[in-house]
Amino acid sequence: MFKKIIMLIKENKLTNRQIVVKVGIVTLVIYKIVNGKKKDINFSIACKSADALGISLDVLREEKLDE
Repeated sequence: MFKKIIMLIKENKLTNRQIVVKVGIVTLVIYKIVNGKKKDINFSIACKSADALGISLDVLREEKLDE
């Protein structure tokens, strides 16, 4: 899921700050996700991230299902 989030952030040319504002979470959480230091996120953050990136949760889960 994290690889997909990182890829979509880069594809959409979004800054960490833009994601923080769109998702409504603290900067440290985005920093940890982007830098591979966060291993798990809660459902609420996953939903907000999907909304901010304009995708469904299924798209985020595809990576997990492929593993």
